[in-house]
Amino acid sequence: MEPQVASPVEEDVSELSVEQLEERVSSAPLNQTMRKDLAYAILYRIFDTDEESSRQDDIRKLREVLSVLPAPAGLLPRAYLSYLDGNHEAAISWLGKHAEFYAEKGMALTCDDFLEDFVYPYSDVDDAFWDQLAQRVSLALPNSAAFYTLKAYASASGSEEMFGYHKQALQADPSFWRAAWDLASLYYLEKNWNAAAKYYKQALQNESAQDFADIYSEYAWVLGKLSNFAEEEQQYRNCIALDPNFSFAKNNLGWSLYRQGKLEEALEMFDDCIRDGDSGKYPLRNRAKTLKKLGRYSEAIEAWKMVSPGGVSKVAEIEISRLQKLTSQDASLNPSDVDVEEADDEAEAEDQDEESSPSPLPGVSKETQSAAANRTVNRSAVTESLLEESLEKLIKQNRPVFERQLRMHDSSHGYGRQFIIPGHGRIDLLCEDIESGDLVVIELKKDESHEVVVGQIAMYMTWVRENIASEGQKVCGIICVYSASSKLQLAARCIPQLEVFEYLLSFIRC
Repeated sequence: MEPQVASPVEEDVSELSVEQLEERVSSAPLNQTMRKDLAYAILYRIFDTDEESSRQDDIRKLREVLSVLPAPAGLLPRAYLSYLDGNHEAAISWLGKHAEFYAEKGMALTCDDFLEDFVYPYSDVDDAFWDQLAQRVSLALPNSAAFYTLKAYASASGSEEMFGYHKQALQADPSFWRAAWDLASLYYLEKNWNAAAKYYKQALQNESAQDFADIYSEYAWVLGKLSNFAEEEQQYRNCIALDPNFSFAKNNLGWSLYRQGKLEEALEMFDDCIRDGDSGKYPLRNRAKTLKKLGRYSEAIEAWKMVSPGGVSKVAEIEISRLQKLTSQDASLNPSDVDVEEADDEAEAEDQDEESSPSPLPGVSKETQSAAANRTVNRSAVTESLLEESLEKLIKQNRPVFERQLRMHDSSHGYGRQFIIPGHGRIDLLCEDIESGDLVVIELKKDESHEVVVGQIAMYMTWVRENIASEGQKVCGIICVYSASSKLQLAARCIPQLEVFEYLLSFIRC
């Protein structure tokens, strides 16, 4: 709806029904303002209607109202009808005029209004639609959060451009909660749990985001990966409070309770899931594990038999065999002393075997590499993402890396893993040297690397120096590669505060 600037004498008709407005229009057929209000009331009822025949009736009614309403009144209804007619160019034009109205009145386009007016009605359009709409909106609202969000939607899914535009949207308007949620989801897909958690938390500071069960479920999953089980529990409870039937939420809440040792509560949650027929096999398996943990071995055996009604699976056979041995042991055995293999059942297949994973050690010295040469494995098993994750873990464990004691950068600018520099890319790791206070930009390459990476990290270092570093704070750079070419080493020597390290990939006994 075109934003209204209310005066003390204006009547608020926003709560009137379509029928009430139709009655008023029939009583005052020359009142174009009332006719426009009727057009918007019909439009919103179309959005809220699931019954197709009623929806089509309202679309016909909307066309009739607009046919006698002088343009440009009714911008959003006109845009929507143009979209339905396949005339995307006209729809974008009307939406652009709607953005102009905000600009002319000097009114802020909130995230909620943006989503309701520009996004939700057009969810099945292609990237070109979003790109053209972004350009049109930019004419009225340049450098706005709405413009950057539309540019993000026009970008390839998960691309650097998509990350960058969402970050710019938040910089333009920190209350643009949808951009924060989208960023969180992008990091979620990359399994960058700390960065994802930061943006989920930022999104949930807005009351509108708190109306979506999905965001609580996603945030809870991330918190579980970070072993923050108490907060994970709370977020699953928030999800269930909004939608008691949300898929997997009760099961996952039960698993969170299990991991906190709240076994009786967990058992109740799994029983609820099974009673409701929710979440398939997972509550059955988790119930069996909980009964084992409680020392109720006979019940656990029967629970495992229920997991695969068509026949006992290999996993169930193994667990039943273990439980049968336990039932014959000393009755005084404390259940908490029993070695129970645990796995996140939603994330793993029933018959998936666990394997030892290679543990990369970036930044180690040549001497250490030589001493551990007999344990070195093929570097093809490693990815840059694994290098990032491993380094992040070492830093959070307060272990020295690159001959420094580092901590991950975490501020209003963003979290230090895959740190977004809008329009230029992402820094693999942005850290702070605990002893010197230096900001440290780290770029990781899994293969032999050449001198081109020097230009990349130099750009990142300059951006950090100009946008984040405080007065007098140094910015250092580290390039970590499997094998540093002579050209790379030569190019790096021309930049002060830039060092090159090579990494070793090895297996470490836990």
